[in-house]
Amino acid sequence: MVIFFFLFLKPSLLLLSGDIEKNPGPKSNTNLKVCHWNLNSLQSHNFAKVSSLKTYNALYKYDIICLSETFLDSSISSNDPSLLLDGYTLIRADHPMNVKKGGVCIYFKETLPLNVLNITNLQECLVVEILYNNKKCFLVTLYRSPNQSDIEFDDFITNLELLIDRIYTLNPYFIIFMGDFNAKLKKWKADDIDTKVGTRIDEVTSSFALSQIISGPTHILANSSSCIDLIFTNHPDLLVNSVIHHSIHPNILIIK
Repeated sequence: MVIFFFLFLKPSLLLLSGDIEKNPGPKSNTNLKVCHWNLNSLQSHNFAKVSSLKTYNALYKYDIICLSETFLDSSISSNDPSLLLDGYTLIRADHPMNVKKGGVCIYFKETLPLNVLNITNLQECLVVEILYNNKKCFLVTLYRSPNQSDIEFDDFITNLELLIDRIYTLNPYFIIFMGDFNAKLKKWKADDIDTKVGTRIDEVTSSFALSQIISGPTHILANSSSCIDLIFTNHPDLLVNSVIHHSIHPNILIIK
């Protein structure tokens, strides 16, 4: 598994939206840094991946950190000291059956004026809104299990379409979807294969004018690699840069 990040140009102060608690926000004329890590269990190896994340973040100082396949359940509180990152707030969407599988979470800086939205039927999914330069920006992180049945995948597609449509009704300036989609398509990585799942997700996102910007390998095995951790956006021109990094922890189990 690997980690990737993007830099989103932010020419002015982030402004408050809705009932978000007031705070000074970040400095102007800087970039908003966001990363995603598909890590296969946040608590494995006695939470060693949290320590790795802290070390990595000390170098890059991300504003928002998105994690997929967190494998958290109700036995682990969000206030557990093992999960805490100083200066960050944690939000989660664990597996709906409360088992240690799948799941996503987001760490975001406490100084970042961010609103968590409850507007989706996708269960392993988080939607947040940031208002910057008086414009609405939406970030979505999600996990899609590779073991979905045809019916479950149809439900996923229906709910994905509904979510994108709901975001567009909110008059967004910038939209970004990121996460482990477990979908392959040659359009995204030339030496991958075209799968039914990848084709359908591409049809839906393209119909809403969302572009997929990751083209390198994000799932690396001994004899193969594929691009299944994806970023979709309606404004690729606003991304300053996107980079794929090797995993920041050496003992990640590939459980697919």
